[in-house]
Amino acid sequence: MAVFTHLSMTSNPVVPNTGATARDYLANERTLLAWVRTAVSMIALGIALAKISEDAPAKIVGALLACFGILMVVSSRIRYFEVVDCLERGEYKIAQGSVNLVLGMLVLISIVCVVVISFYD
Repeated sequence: MAVFTHLSMTSNPVVPNTGATARDYLANERTLLAWVRTAVSMIALGIALAKISEDAPAKIVGALLACFGILMVVSSRIRYFEVVDCLERGEYKIAQGSVNLVLGMLVLISIVCVVVISFYD
């Protein structure tokens, strides 16, 4: 499966460091870490909200936040390796899919929060 193609910890490729190669790869790694840090925050916030709250709507919002964080981890992994593949070809792929996913999930969670605040107060 294509998902498992980059899982080896021992066969890391070595590329010549010409021009901005190392800088580009390191920037891609920093971006991955930023996405993962944000995702972990969303998962932790969702779990905390679900555990602390006794209301069912708040538990739903907490579960949505945790699911959103998981989707962000998956999306960031996909995006990371897309950028690596593009860098190897000397190209760059614009991140429309992951941006649309994140923004769509934020809108969905915001709508659910507004509904919860409006009807269960």
